Amino acid sequence: MRNRFKQKSLALLFSGICISTLFSPTQTFATTEKTLVINSGSSVPLAINNDSGFYMVLIQELFDRLKIKVKTIHLPSSRSLKNVAQGIDDGVIARVKGIEKKSPNLIRVPEKVIDLEFVAYTNDANIKIEKWSDLKPYNVAYIRGWKIFDKNVTAYKSLVRAKDSKQMIGLLKNHRVDVVLYQDIPAKYILKKMDYHPHKQTPALASREMYIYMHKRHIKLVPLIQNELKKIKSDGTYNSLYKQHIADIISP
Repeated sequence: MRNRFKQKSLALLFSGICISTLFSPTQTFATTEKTLVINSGSSVPLAINNDSGFYMVLIQELFDRLKIKVKTIHLPSSRSLKNVAQGIDDGVIARVKGIEKKSPNLIRVPEKVIDLEFVAYTNDANIKIEKWSDLKPYNVAYIRGWKIFDKNVTAYKSLVRAKDSKQMIGLLKNHRVDVVLYQDIPAKYILKKMDYHPHKQTPALASREMYIYMHKRHIKLVPLIQNELKKIKSDGTYNSLYKQHIADIISP
């Protein structure tokens, strides 16, 4: 009887340890050997290549703190989102709020990464673009795969979806289009590099909070990422990375 009781007690103890480990997200993800792949379809200096740019170094800092192996990759904007929705990659940085409504495989990390302005540039300072409908008389270009532009640019004379920022800015510089639409930060970077100074339209057409999205298989990881991102902001690391990888680069 005593041996039977001892065996039962050991079985219950072992079972309790297994259950505790199973439902402890920190334990589960801190000890995994799997390398997560987080991609970005953003432009320089937000994402320069597979391991540099503000987004990439922020992701590396974030997952290093969580003791999770991570690899960052840079993809075309349209493909970056599809890869995560299809489960090819594990996450994407950084996308606007709400895309999870159309892509149920995507889970948004509630803590925002950054605020970005979406702006119009023209060669002609007399052109006034203050709202989306003002684009109607003009030849317009933006980069293929940018959902905010796909949703809002519905009236135009002609539309080009460029493959990248270099092609898009080239269209404006060579007067092949009247208006290009872009994010303010990468626009400042590439225009500075090109020593090209088109007219920036004000106010911005939109301002959006940008977020990390994870594939739904990582739903338990989402609150850990959220909390660690808050810590990175509160301890000054975020501001330091922003200054080094954005502010110092785009300043005049």
